[in-house]
Amino acid sequence: MYSPAAYGVVLGLGPIIIGNAIITVLIAGHLMSIETHLFSCNDPGGDSACIYTLFDLIMDNPNNVNIDYVVLRTGRCGSAFLVMGGYVTIVSLLILVPDKNEVGKVSEAYDGNIWEYFIWKRSNIMFTAVFLMFFELATIQFSFSDIYGNNAWVMMGVFKVVEIVVEGELEKSVSEALMLSPLQVSFAVVLGLTGFGAANFLDFLQGYFIDVGITMFERPYFDSVFEVVQGAYEDYFPKISRAFAKWVDIKDDEEDIKKDEDEDDENNDLEAAAEEEAKNSD
Repeated sequence: MYSPAAYGVVLGLGPIIIGNAIITVLIAGHLMSIETHLFSCNDPGGDSACIYTLFDLIMDNPNNVNIDYVVLRTGRCGSAFLVMGGYVTIVSLLILVPDKNEVGKVSEAYDGNIWEYFIWKRSNIMFTAVFLMFFELATIQFSFSDIYGNNAWVMMGVFKVVEIVVEGELEKSVSEALMLSPLQVSFAVVLGLTGFGAANFLDFLQGYFIDVGITMFERPYFDSVFEVVQGAYEDYFPKISRAFAKWVDIKDDEEDIKKDEDEDDENNDLEAAAEEEAKNSD
């Protein structure tokens, strides 16, 4: 009755949705617009001064600090979501990258060191995901700025170019398509959300159609050009880097030789002056 894809989506998202709902109910004291307060409060200070959940009772001494319960609940929810996201990522990596080593057999590298290939592979994907997450947060925060709001359609075009560059770098870091797809999709979703930072609906539409136009041009034409440019960059950049390093080394050697010659000339001058002084004293 249900397709395997839909069945997999339900199995994957179900526990995550339930976990997020539990975190929101227990820590934030509400589920969307539904209040789930354990305690009633009519304090004139509003929600910032009211204790609604059991977690609100875990706090510092109010005589030491001023407690804003809204900020406290928001921070604790964010921390819980980060922990849950990290756990889900680790579980997903254990499923996508299973440990196929034989029991009791320790892999060794060519130099005799222990080489845990599957642990390294999971760690590489985890590092890439965390790095990408911080970059996505910076992108979201930038979309709230006045610079983005006043130049939304230009920024959307710039972000499209950034997306192409980031996808290329991700392909270098994570070569397998199965591991790469979630990272690319998450970044594309975040870039789509940045469109809501436009100052008005007209700027949003302009940026959206620019993004669609770049996508239509990118797929049939730009991808092949980008691959050629990227290949040339990968071929020539190491050569240019080595040539530049060699030139720097030569310049350093020349400076060292010149410095040594200057020191020798200075020493010779001092010796000549000392000899001249000795002759005059005699």
